[in-house]
Amino acid sequence: MDKIELIFNMYKDSVVISKPFKREMIKRYKLSDEEIRNLYIRIQNYQVNHLGGRLTYQERSYTDDKRRTVNRQATQRRYGKRNPKEKSDLLQNYFGDVIGEVDSLIKQASELKN
Repeated sequence: MDKIELIFNMYKDSVVISKPFKREMIKRYKLSDEEIRNLYIRIQNYQVNHLGGRLTYQERSYTDDKRRTVNRQATQRRYGKRNPKEKSDLLQNYFGDVIGEVDSLIKQASELKN
């Protein structure tokens, strides 16, 4: 199996975009422009014949209500990471002062031991 055939088998079932693909082939495999062009055309023809069309990245489209919801959730994730102290306060409110209780149990055990 030659180098071109191996590269074809590696990339035939993935999304291939022209300029990044060409840069990668030049950088990694040191192929000429003609070899890259023929390989790119071969991959595109394979995808059309076997998969029914070229593979592309999916663009997400939302309705206005769904877009607002997704935007709000993304904003909450982004700003929720800024102050992690609030989360520890919430956990302390939920679980109570566990460390303080453990300290008091240790003191009681040491008093009973004596």
